Amino acid sequence: MNKLKTNLLLIALTIFMVLINIDYTAVNLALVTVANDLHQNLNTTQWILSAYALAWAAVIIPAGKLADIFGRKRLAIIGLILFMLGSLFAGMAHHINTMIAGRVLQGIAGGIFIPTLYAFIHASFTKDKLGMALGILSLGIGLGMALGPTFGGLILTYIGWRWIFLINIPLCLFTLFVLLWVAQEGKVVTSEKLDKLGAILLSTSIVALMYAISKAHAWGIGSALFIFMTLGSLIILGLFVWRQFKIQQPLLDMSIFTHRTFVGTSLTLALEQFGFTTIVISLALYLQNILGYSPLASSYIFLALSLMTGLISPFGGYLIPKFGFKNPALFGMACVVIGSVWLMLLSDHPLLINILIPLCITGVGMGLALTALQTGIMTTVPEAQVGVASGVFIMLALLGNTLGVLITTLLYEAVVKATPALAFSKVMLMNVIVMLVAIMICCITVKKESRTSAGHTD
Repeated sequence: MNKLKTNLLLIALTIFMVLINIDYTAVNLALVTVANDLHQNLNTTQWILSAYALAWAAVIIPAGKLADIFGRKRLAIIGLILFMLGSLFAGMAHHINTMIAGRVLQGIAGGIFIPTLYAFIHASFTKDKLGMALGILSLGIGLGMALGPTFGGLILTYIGWRWIFLINIPLCLFTLFVLLWVAQEGKVVTSEKLDKLGAILLSTSIVALMYAISKAHAWGIGSALFIFMTLGSLIILGLFVWRQFKIQQPLLDMSIFTHRTFVGTSLTLALEQFGFTTIVISLALYLQNILGYSPLASSYIFLALSLMTGLISPFGGYLIPKFGFKNPALFGMACVVIGSVWLMLLSDHPLLINILIPLCITGVGMGLALTALQTGIMTTVPEAQVGVASGVFIMLALLGNTLGVLITTLLYEAVVKATPALAFSKVMLMNVIVMLVAIMICCITVKKESRTSAGHTD
């Protein structure tokens, strides 16, 4: 593939990452409007978010295996078509069930497409260029998060919530055109078969665990229902792991977990995503409930975090060929610690600049760490395992996000009843501890790496 086609493919994949992140954040903003328009309560409408996340979680790892069996290009095209269909169903929905069905399709499509996306990046760029490519991809994530609330507000104000979904279709068509034109199929393992029972066990386990975590706030973490569903999901996960060791063609090649750097960087990335979610949720509560900012004003303040994360990500990719991925990752997480400590020490009536500066520092850290950790993961495993590896680390990142939501809200509400201003500080202290653990894991698991290759070590 020549340089022009490679760059065009990267642009198309980045646009899709922007699209997914804008779609997710804008839908959050539109929930109340959608609930009123479809004559539903917010508890029911919340499934617009939950159905998307659960469907994504259910297919992300099996999709990596399917890419190896049927080809990443073919699977990516299927994912894009499903995403367009889901967007059409959601955008044209006049009943909540149609809307939820559309979101399920979108979630399945995202879960199918993302592992193929990382496989395309891995196959299209040499190791010294891989960090830069992943940095640009992370730029798409940051821009999507930054633009989502503003985009959603403009759409809701001027043309209606349906266009949050319908605008996806022409952008997906562009990505589809690029894939058909420039993407290469890659190696296809036609002799292998999908472990269907293993896929059912894994998907059931993950969906049950994610659902239990999402409902922990309503059920209570000590409730019989929460304990039963959590233990049940772990038992099913144990059965899945046992099966993978027993069959000749497993869904998940367990040898992937013998790569120490892969395991360590994946866990570190999950903790980094936990930290990002913690900051976003707790800061939103702090700005609106304690400082009295409106949701729109709060979204503008968040631009300091999300834009800085996106804009710094390509710079992190530039540093990786020179310094390897470990040092930028550690420096990035150290910046997150500094930003979190600064936020932890905020007063009840801080100057706006004292909020924006630590958010910028944190955004720089998140941008560097995200790109570096993804590069570490992608350069550690063999090309034949990239699809499954990407599914594993994305699943761990999604779990980190979900746990971040649960633990942050539980801790915040436990403290806020007694001392509202102290709740934010306690959550930030927790975030500092989590990021220090992430730094420790990264230091222990990544011993050596080649600076010229951005690391390929165990």
